[in-house]
Amino acid sequence: MVHVLPLAASDLRNVLRDRMLAFAFFIPLLLIFVSVWGIPWISATLFDLSPYHALILSFIFLQVPVLFGFIPAFMLIDERDEHILSALRVLPVSPLSFVAARMFSGAAIAFLYVVLAFALLAGPGVPFLCFLPCACLLALLAPIIALTVVGLSQNKVEALAVFKGLDLLVMLPLVSFFLPPAWERIFWVFPQFWTITAFEELLRSGVPDWGAIGVGLVLHAGVIGYLLRRFVRGL
Repeated sequence: MVHVLPLAASDLRNVLRDRMLAFAFFIPLLLIFVSVWGIPWISATLFDLSPYHALILSFIFLQVPVLFGFIPAFMLIDERDEHILSALRVLPVSPLSFVAARMFSGAAIAFLYVVLAFALLAGPGVPFLCFLPCACLLALLAPIIALTVVGLSQNKVEALAVFKGLDLLVMLPLVSFFLPPAWERIFWVFPQFWTITAFEELLRSGVPDWGAIGVGLVLHAGVIGYLLRRFVRGL
């Protein structure tokens, strides 16, 4: 059985030694703090952004787990190239336990960053505890990104291209902010659409859309389970 905390500590050391991964680790912080000062400045000096508050926050919240999916994906590709993952089959550690632990650590860090972003950007009047279910769903997006990138890439060059495409795909449900409600159905297949829906309701009424939370949880869990099994079978 893999212990999550020792693996997370080891992964963090490896990330900080790699310039590209270290940069990716701190990009969400940069995005959050630039938004803290940039959004009020734009609203005060250029044009009012308050009508787009939910859209802007949703974009920022989605970018955080996307970036924390990028990091474990590149680590797994490195380990696959060095045949470390194949060696797990002859060790007491099962490949499923190892990969699941890494996905959990990435999701946990994404959760903390999303909570930080909410605390700094959501403003007064939005209940913090009611946001936590949304934060959990957002964190589950990180393993989906990581496992999809690894599953579709043979090397780091391909992984970068896949990652860029996935980033655009993750942001696609944000288009629903500009469409009539009837058109939102075309985004129902996207797990992150339900997270956005729940969060938008939280901003509007102070309570998340629990139905959307439930649907989002089922979709995220189903996609992660499928991708994990597919990845382990491919080792």
